[in-house]
Amino acid sequence: MAYSKGMLPGAAARVAAICSLALTVGVARAERRAVAVVDVPGDPATAKLAGEIAKELGDHAALRNVLNYSEDLRGQLVDEDADALKRARDQKTKAEELLAPPKFDFKAAALEAERGEEELRGATPSDAVLVLYADLAFVQGQAQLGMKKPKDAAAAFGLVHRLSPGRTLDPGVYLPELIKAFDDAANLPTQTATLMVKGSGRVWIDGIERGPPGPYEVPIGFHVVWLTGPDRLTRGWQGEVVLGPANPVAQIPDVPADDRVKVRRARIALRTATDATARAAAMRQLATLVNVHEAVLLTMSNGKVIFQTWRDKAPGFSALREIKDEPPREVLYVLAPPPRKVQKPPPLPPIEYTPRWYRRRTVQVSTAVGVALVVGAYVVSTYFGAGTVPIDGAGFPVPEVQSR
Repeated sequence: MAYSKGMLPGAAARVAAICSLALTVGVARAERRAVAVVDVPGDPATAKLAGEIAKELGDHAALRNVLNYSEDLRGQLVDEDADALKRARDQKTKAEELLAPPKFDFKAAALEAERGEEELRGATPSDAVLVLYADLAFVQGQAQLGMKKPKDAAAAFGLVHRLSPGRTLDPGVYLPELIKAFDDAANLPTQTATLMVKGSGRVWIDGIERGPPGPYEVPIGFHVVWLTGPDRLTRGWQGEVVLGPANPVAQIPDVPADDRVKVRRARIALRTATDATARAAAMRQLATLVNVHEAVLLTMSNGKVIFQTWRDKAPGFSALREIKDEPPREVLYVLAPPPRKVQKPPPLPPIEYTPRWYRRRTVQVSTAVGVALVVGAYVVSTYFGAGTVPIDGAGFPVPEVQSR
């Protein structure tokens, strides 16, 4: 390893250790299991709890929140057709204003109605879409009558009857001539011709689901066709089917839906599922889209928040449980139980140790003193035991002088 100027090997080792620790922590956090927190109904109570659980996942040791689409999994459900419906209603209002006195601008009214119909061909067929489309077709028929085009008016009124069967007009509101033209359009000959539909998805003709793209026998006259599907955006076509080989082809372009739209649709499918099979299919699709194997689902029942988990292995969904005052971290215990606290055993009583008699300090000290006295006496007797020299009447032992 090359060291920079002024860096000591010890400092470099400490830097390397810190980097290694940071890398280890980063890898450990990346290995946490991703969990989708799904607010199924979009209720304020479930949305609030879903946000709290997602926040708890931020610092969880074993789990983490999904990296993408977390905001699409909670809060108000998104109706992807809402904008198209609003714009179409605005066009209908403008068209009706142009039909009324003092304007009587039939051409402009027909144009506004056509723009509204175009908006609805980008919306998935539903009761709201079909009723509004029929309203716009009715405005179109009125405008055509005003422009003295009874054939075009009859074609528009015929589409109204297909989209909204059984519709009648109030004699107190509409002129008899208009009512007669409208009623006559419901009794036109029912000859059929082939309409070829090309594209991808499921075919809807005049609001009725028919099947995959292909040829379909339909009554002659104006029809509206939609192509829908979980992986595409809805697009439509409107045209006139006639007798003979000159029929147009309903060529509808493929417009793939992005993953965000698919996630929103899967969440709605989860909410509107009518049985366990449909619910399981919607959950699997949602999990695949957000790339998770586990999820926390929050729903409402009788004003109470209900909690449930899901795993992509048997049994799948857990039992339903009401959430009361539990903190968010306890909701996650089903997926990642907290570590058990290991209780330390109580300390053992001290062991009384009695050393052997010869290892006792008092014995050792006494023995050492005795040995010292014996050795001292021996030394004295050895060196001073040869004789005495009188000094002042006293005698000192003198050592014995040995001759060499």
